[in-house]
Amino acid sequence: MVPSPIRPVDVDISGADSADTDALFRALAEPRRRYALSALAEHEEPLALETLANSVVAKECECDGADASEVVERTVLVSLYHTHAPLLATAGLVEFDHDERTVALTDLGREIQPLDT
Repeated sequence: MVPSPIRPVDVDISGADSADTDALFRALAEPRRRYALSALAEHEEPLALETLANSVVAKECECDGADASEVVERTVLVSLYHTHAPLLATAGLVEFDHDERTVALTDLGREIQPLDT
């Protein structure tokens, strides 16, 4: 599967310092994080991490998610919890609640959305 490109938007980052800009570009560089943003954009409310992982698996394998093995789903879930959701939160694209295990888009996350492939 070809990773989804980012939709061009009019987001002014000229006032952001280089650390903020670097965090934003680092967050958008990984296809799994773009799939997560795309999945979150389909919902108004925060998603449980398990639901988000299932959506990401479906986008990665171009299947309905039920076709993926438990090992694949668990691997995606763990990577979202430990790596991808925290990085997206650092970039200001999502709010990640570790305790509740939920993820929600921020206003910035809604502005910067991957195009569907």
